[in-house]
Amino acid sequence: MENAVTTWLNELAAEKYDMGILKLVDRYDKCLNVGACQVTSGQRASCSRDRMRQCDDSLLRSIQRRVNDMSRSDMSAHCM
Repeated sequence: MENAVTTWLNELAAEKYDMGILKLVDRYDKCLNVGACQVTSGQRASCSRDRMRQCDDSLLRSIQRRVNDMSRSDMSAHCM
């Protein structure tokens, strides 16, 4: 029974992680497209390097937080 519960918790954590990563992709796209890229003649102009760097940094911080949260929840699941 303990192995089944542990397996279920690990699968649940992986599913939550995957869903979170997909949300991060949407946030990154929104970060680049909102206020960073100018629209001219119906086409998107290139983004500034500074804005891209800001979005990259924000994405990396979000991924780090998610990994840290997953590590903590994984440890707490094993300590039960």
